Amino acid sequence: MLAYISNVVNLIYSNTRSQNEALAKHAKTLIGPRTRGSTTSNGLGYIPSYRKLNKINHPLVTDADCYVIHAPELNGRIEAVALEFAWKKNLVVNLREGAHGPELFVDQSQNGQSVPEDNIYIIVGKEGNEDADFTWHPGEPLLPLDKGINPNTAVKLHNGE
Repeated sequence: MLAYISNVVNLIYSNTRSQNEALAKHAKTLIGPRTRGSTTSNGLGYIPSYRKLNKINHPLVTDADCYVIHAPELNGRIEAVALEFAWKKNLVVNLREGAHGPELFVDQSQNGQSVPEDNIYIIVGKEGNEDADFTWHPGEPLLPLDKGINPNTAVKLHNGE
């Protein structure tokens, strides 16, 4: 179990040196601010290292551990929503190849309607026999497309360009 944000930062840097090339490549995308989906203006290293994590049970995180930390200094913004929400708003949802594989997105301006979010969620599990940080982002976890399409599948609200 991870106790402090410094444990997560150390795990990410350790993952960048993994012999598992896919894990090492993925870990490099977790350094610095989040720039696709829900975004931040700063990376996890910007949070004081002594700040404690809170381990939570989240209904969408069943095969890994989920942590949350209050981190207003990251300037988080919700820019990814559940597929069900996108449908209710009559948004046109498209498919593209993203940095981590296929993803759903809305390729139309949202007119700056992203919502500020101070809670950062961190998902940690096993990749083979290694501990791995799967993701971190502002806002509640959503399901990645590789888990199948359902109402809680993530849809990014901008095209990342």
